[in-house]
Amino acid sequence: MTAPLLSLVVPCRDRPEALNELLDALDAQQGAPAFELILVDDGSEPPIRGLRETAYPLRVVRQIPLGISAARNNGVRQATGEILLFVDSDCAPEPDALAKLAEAAAAHPEDLAFQLGLVSGEASMVQRLEGLRLEAIQALTTSEDGHVGFTNTSGFALRRAWLGDSPPFDTAHLRGEDSGLLMRLAREQKFPRHVPEARVHHKPDLTTWQFIRKHFWIGYRAGLARDEMRKSNVELLSNKERGRMFGQIRAAAKRHGWGPSHLFFLILCYANERRGRIMHE
Repeated sequence: MTAPLLSLVVPCRDRPEALNELLDALDAQQGAPAFELILVDDGSEPPIRGLRETAYPLRVVRQIPLGISAARNNGVRQATGEILLFVDSDCAPEPDALAKLAEAAAAHPEDLAFQLGLVSGEASMVQRLEGLRLEAIQALTTSEDGHVGFTNTSGFALRRAWLGDSPPFDTAHLRGEDSGLLMRLAREQKFPRHVPEARVHHKPDLTTWQFIRKHFWIGYRAGLARDEMRKSNVELLSNKERGRMFGQIRAAAKRHGWGPSHLFFLILCYANERRGRIMHE
């Protein structure tokens, strides 16, 4: 059997219903190359089972709860594709996303990694906040040559050949594991190519206050990854750049016709993330 071009690696735990939208989105792919889906069940109780039949190969790999980095590494070991595509279980690629990714990979054989275009929905305050944040940070970190100083494994692809036998993610990183991968690419001056036309919808299912509280743990648990990036002289967003990001968020919210509360809540998120960083230090 011929190996697929793409291997989608999706970690999941305890929310099998969240997978339905992802499976629907993959069923709806148009013009996509051959792909497989590897779901890594990171210790769900009860284990995920009974998923529907799919037109593409689907495997469920189970492990004791070891964390999202270990789950992705486990999925990579099972993958057979030339390009590894990491997607989260609460995400849904648009119908042409896999085709657009394949086109970008073929057009830019010198690139090792590809950051897909991340968007969110408008069904809740949290989805709108996430969409504004993603829009601003992708715009701020994308360079004129089409590369981006940003990784987010809600939609991130990597050529398997670059990895060799090494796992892509450092399991010591409780958060910020995608930043650790960016650090490895940056050392070789191989920043990911941004593929904004290959869009993936990230739709977190949280209340506004859960979303704000979550940012404390993002700041705290990503501390090790941030420390290593500083030691490697990988640039982090400066306060001035974050100010520009909030300016872009305010302009985008106004363009969408959304009120100033969106900017206020995102500032609270950032402040809570800062608290987490300080606690880590």
